Parts: sequence; structure tokens; C-alpha cells
Amino acid sequence: MTQISLAKRLTLSLIATIIAVSLATAGFIHHFARQQLERELDSKARTTLAYLTGSLAVPIWDLSDAIVGQICTTVAQDDNIVQLEVIDQGRDKVLFSLRRAAHESGQVQVFNPIAYRGHTVGEVRLALTTRPLEKRLDGLLWSLLGTVAIIIVTVALVMMALIRTHLRRPFAELSRVVNAYGEGNYLTNVAVPYLEFQPFKNVLEEMGRKIQEQLHMLREINQSLEKSRETALAASRAKSTFLANMSHELRTPLNAITGMVALALRHAVDPKIKHQLETIDRSSQHLLHVINDILDISKIEADRLGFERVGFKIGTVLENLASQIGHKATDKGLKLLIDCPPGLPGLSLVGDPTRLGQILLNLAGNALKFTEQGTIALRVSLVEDNAADVLLQFEVRDTGIGIASEDQARLFSAFEQADGSTTRRYGGTGLGLAISKRLCQLMGGTIGVESVPGHGSNFWFTARLAKGESAAAESVAPRSAEARLQSHHAGARILLAEDEPINREVLLGLLTDIGLQVDLAEDGAEAVELAAQHSYALILMDMQMPILNGLDATRAIRSEPTNATTPIIATTANAFMEDRQACLAAGMNDYIAKPIEPQRLFQTILHWLENQP
Repeated sequence: MTQISLAKRLTLSLIATIIAVSLATAGFIHHFARQQLERELDSKARTTLAYLTGSLAVPIWDLSDAIVGQICTTVAQDDNIVQLEVIDQGRDKVLFSLRRAAHESGQVQVFNPIAYRGHTVGEVRLALTTRPLEKRLDGLLWSLLGTVAIIIVTVALVMMALIRTHLRRPFAELSRVVNAYGEGNYLTNVAVPYLEFQPFKNVLEEMGRKIQEQLHMLREINQSLEKSRETALAASRAKSTFLANMSHELRTPLNAITGMVALALRHAVDPKIKHQLETIDRSSQHLLHVINDILDISKIEADRLGFERVGFKIGTVLENLASQIGHKATDKGLKLLIDCPPGLPGLSLVGDPTRLGQILLNLAGNALKFTEQGTIALRVSLVEDNAADVLLQFEVRDTGIGIASEDQARLFSAFEQADGSTTRRYGGTGLGLAISKRLCQLMGGTIGVESVPGHGSNFWFTARLAKGESAAAESVAPRSAEARLQSHHAGARILLAEDEPINREVLLGLLTDIGLQVDLAEDGAEAVELAAQHSYALILMDMQMPILNGLDATRAIRSEPTNATTPIIATTANAFMEDRQACLAAGMNDYIAKPIEPQRLFQTILHWLENQP
């Protein structure tokens, strides 16, 4: 069908005349207003230029580039300025340059030399946009066009009856196409009878083709993103698996070393042999500390550093710290002072006492390492006391070598120490403070240092801890735990499930030394079989064993009535929080990480023998 013009079917003479007159009037007003605005803008530009010329002469002469920058930056805060350049002709150097995106046709550009004492020292170039001023003109034009629109609408209403009949069909066709697009059919053909609608037809058909192409590209991008996501998840899982395996593989042989040394020390009589064994033990503990730091920093990077929420008291944490470093301070001739306000040591709190003790031990250990004479003072203070929690501040002050101010800022970064010679003289991995900083952040606190070389250092940190509902159970001192087991629980029958022969020998030696009767299982299946035959006072369960792992073995034991409530303690080289959670979820009562410290083992066994679930 031949396309015809809709204009030939309508009487447009009146509308065309109104539009022509309106446009002519608007054009005249627009031209007059633009001239006026351009004069205002030109005046503003020259005033600004004169200010810059007068203000910049002395700074340019004095080579004060910073002052030039400050003046220009202040002037450039005017959004109307789209270009500002200041050039030092003597040095042939651009001292300040600003260019903002703007319509090139809507600018007023001016420039002027900068003179001082009869010499031309530079040049300033300035361009202002007319866009903000044109908005005022737009408002005027819109008012005029509004009036014109009213006239046109009036005429249009008169002619509406005439054009409605002729527009119904093409609008219906356009509506059909839009609906088809909404249903996902972007290749619908558009059929319109009038020339005026031909652009709409072309635009819709082109839009349909582009949408189809974009959808195809989007599907390809989504597929690529999904593959990248799967790759990233696989890499994260691989890293987690690697960390777990490394933890197990490092701790398992170390457990054998420390365990055998502990057994040998319990029976050593020769002072020389005892000294050699103690040296091995200290070296093993140092290696364990390094391994723990490496695993902690790896868990921090993988965002897997977990926290416990258990009841404890600050006094217990401080006592544990004193028992760990007190004798070392005495051996060096140092005084260890602990200052804690009355009432604070017995305050019941909820948090992770192990991690809190880790920070304190790291700071106190550093103080001990870098102090040759004088004192190491630990002070605890209450900063905030709220209804639900408290904010505590801990300070560890020493009289050691001190730290230069330029080295203090990087102390809390991983692998950083005060200087290279510190590494050679004092040793260390440079991870302790970085880990402590992250631990403080996870406990809602901060960490810092105040130090003067030659006058000692004061490391401090804060921690926000929840208040406990009831007093936490008092822990038994390590030495008294061993003695109490020998005097009150000798002959108690326990089950030890451990597949690694050396670890099994170590644990068997420690347990029999304190008078416990021990049944051995070399895998999870044997442990389940023995648990079905005997009622035990306690079960020590390794997590990774052949045939049946410790978690599945625990579930099987819990399903039978014989040891359904017997305390089951996990003994494993896997040192991640999720491993502990998995143990508890399987029905275990507690968790001891390898390498196992004998006194820690005795304390845990005593706790569960005297607090049966």
C-alpha cells in the first residue's frame, strides 16, 4: 500500500501559523537575552581575570608555587569556571591547570599577561561556561512556550476529532509492537500506514535488533561470570583445604616431639640430660609459636579467624599470663608487676579468653625479649561500664630499648619489625603485632604504642567484652590438676582413640603416669566397638583416623546408651574454629589442639571428670 502524508489529510494552516509566530517571537527574545547574559558573563570573566592577575604576580615572582596553587584552587571552586591555566613564562612551566567538561559553544574565554615590576612574569587563561546562565534563559523560554502551548492545545482540541480517526490505526500498531517486546519477541515487524510514523517504525525495529544482540551478549557475560565465580570458590576451597592439611601435617610430628620430651622430662634424673630435654622443649614451643602465627595470619587473610564466646574472668587470664612469663622474668632479673583494680579480676565476662591471653602474651613476651633490666608492668583499667558490656584497656609497659617514632607506624603490619638488626639480634617473625591488631579489631578495640628509644615502650590495647550472667567456673591450677587426678581419679577407665603410633604412645604415657586406666583404639571403628562393650569415665578422640573418623565415631557412640553422656574430648592437629564447631556439633564436649600440652590435658580431663554432663 502506498504511504501517504497525514498532513495532507488535516487542516494545519492555523497551527502552522501559530507555531511560526511563536517561534519567531521566542527566537527574538532568546537572541536578546543571550546577548545580555553574554555581557554579564564577559564582565565576570574579566573581573576574575583581573583578580588573578593582581593576586598571582608576587607569588610567581617569588616562585611560591604552593601559594599560586592555593589562590587558583580557591578561584576554581566557582563551578562556572571550566578552564583555568597559570603559566610561569620565566620557567616555561604550567603552575596550575584546570579543565572541566563543558560545551565548547557555551564558553567565554579570556587571557591576560601577568606583570610585576615592569616584567611579564606569566600568563593566565580563563574560560567560563555559559551553561548556568543559560538556565535562566531556559526558564524564560519555558514560560513563553507554556503560553504558546496553551494556544496550541486549544487549537489542537478543535482538531482532535479530525486527527483521532487517522491516528488510531498507527497507534494501535505501535502498541501491539511494544506489547510484543514486553513478551520478549524483539523481531516483530512494524506496519504503519503514514509517513509521519516511519521514524517510529525504524527506531522500534532497530531497537528490537539491538536488544536481541544485547541479550545474547548478556547471556555470554553471565556464563563467563559464573565460571569465574566457580573458579574463585574452588580456589578458596583449595586454600582452606591446604591450610587445614598444613595445620595437621605440621602439628602431628610436633606433637610427637613435645610429647616425647614431656615424657622424658617426667622421668629424667641426670641434670645434663634434663637440661638438653628442656632445650628441645623450649625450641619446640618456639616452633609451635611460629606455626601458630603463620596459621593465624593465613586465617586472617582468608577471613576465617574465629572467636569463642565463653564465660571467663580477667583474673584467670592474668594468672595464666603470670604463670607463663613470670619465671622467665625472674630468670632475667626483671620484676613483673600486675596492676588490676579491685573487683575487676572477679568480674564475669563473655568472650574468647584464649585470644585475649594471646594478645597479652605477645605484648608481654615482646617486653620480656627487649628488656634487659628494670620492670615489666601490666595494667588493666575499666574505660566503659555499660549494662551489657565493658570496655577494658590493657597496658604493657617496659624499661627496654624503646622504638623510634618513624618505626612505630609500621609495627602492626605483617612481617614488620623495628629494623633489620632487631631480627638478627632478637629473632621473631614480625607477625605477632599484626595478629594482635586484628584480634583487637575483632574484639571491638584498638591497639597502639608509645615509646622513646632508650626509655622503654608502652603498648596498649582495648577490648569490648560482654558481661556474663553468672560467675565462670574457677579453673584449677595446672600442677594441682595433675595432683588431683592422681589422688581422686586414679584407676578411672578412659578410652583413647588415636591412629598415629607415636602420638598414641605419648598420650598413653601421660595418662598412665597419673594413674588412669587406658583402653586403646587405633581407628574410629575400633573405638565404637570398645565403647559399645564398656562404660568409660571419659573418651579422648582423634578426628582424623582410618576406617571411621572421629566425628562419625562420636555420632555412633552417642547413638548407643552405654556412653551416650560420657565426656568426649577431641584431640586433633586441625586448629581452625570450624573444626571445633564440627566437634561440638558431632556430640563432643571439648577440644584440645595438638601438640598437646600435658598440663592443659590434665586440666581438661579433670574438668570433665568432675563435671559430668
